[in-house]
Order: sequence, then C-alpha cells, then structure tokens
Amino acid sequence: MGPPGDDRRPRPPRAGARLRGGAPILGRVVTYVYPRNAVAFRHVLDGFGIAGVRGARLRSSRLANLAAELDLWARPDTDPLLRAPLEVPAGYFLNWLSGARRVVPPALTRLRVRRLLERAERTGGVVHLWTHPENLATAPATLGLLRGVLADVAAQRDAGRCEVLTQEDYCRAADAEHVRESAQRRDSLLVRR
Repeated sequence: MGPPGDDRRPRPPRAGARLRGGAPILGRVVTYVYPRNAVAFRHVLDGFGIAGVRGARLRSSRLANLAAELDLWARPDTDPLLRAPLEVPAGYFLNWLSGARRVVPPALTRLRVRRLLERAERTGGVVHLWTHPENLATAPATLGLLRGVLADVAAQRDAGRCEVLTQEDYCRAADAEHVRESAQRRDSLLVRR
C-alpha cells in the first residue's frame, strides 16, 4: 500500500508470493486494517489467510467528519454479510483531540458512545471504536478521553449489556470455521527454515 501520505493506487501482491522474513509476525495476523481506508484486493488478503478486514465508510470532508462527532443520534453498525475475508464493521473513530477537533468536549464524545452502546443493546447492533496510536502521542488529552470511554464500556460490559471483542474475536464469533480455514491457508504460506 505504501507509507502514510502515499496516495498512489494500491497494487496487489504478486500471485504465489511466499512469505519470508516477517513470517513469525505474519503467522499471528488474523485481521487487517487498510491504510487510509483504501479497501482493495480483498480476495488477495483471503488468499494469504487474513480472516477479516475492517470495513470503511464512504469518504467525506473534514468538516463532515467533525460534524459527525456531534451526532448524538448516530446508529450502531449492523453485521455485514458473510464473505471472505469477513468484514468487521467500519465503526467509529475515537475523537482525536487535535486541531479543530478540540472543540468537541470529551463529555460529548463519551455521551455519544454511551448512546451508541444503548442503541446497540436494543437493536443487536455493533459499536466498533478505534483510534490510531499516534493520535495518543500527538494529542495527549486523547488518552484521557480513551480512558473515560473504556471505563464507560467496561461498566456496560460488567452490567451484561455489551460484549467486548477484538477484531479477531468478532470474526471468530461470525464464522469460526472461516477463521480456522484462514489460519490453515496462512500456515501453508509460511516458509519454514
């Protein structure tokens, strides 16, 4: 895909490429997040034994993304159709408290997440929250927001109102057999020394 900021179109890996060098790490990779949400070549990932990918929402402007942070009526995602690799719902970006996004009060973000969780409980929806590690380093107040959101989610979980899953856990719950088959494909590609 290329380094951050590289907007060239992604290219598929060479067909039949063998995995070397990074094989021990790659051997544990079960899900994938597309850089810059540029979803492409899903079939190639499946061929390499990647069981699931995070979906992506349609692109919108920075202003629209900022306005979305204020949407207290946002709806949880629904489970996508099963296909290979499995799609983990795109979810919601945890507000990065940097630049113009600092105008969104952390209390509002926490309220938004709590409302999403309440709606998901009622409708059977999915609330997938995510952030980038560099956002915690470049805007340290984001870490405080993350801690608050995690406390809110933990309270809901402890009350039996939601289940907390990793992307891998989500894929396993959706289709455990596909995750097992993906692991077998991935293992068959690893070059043993």
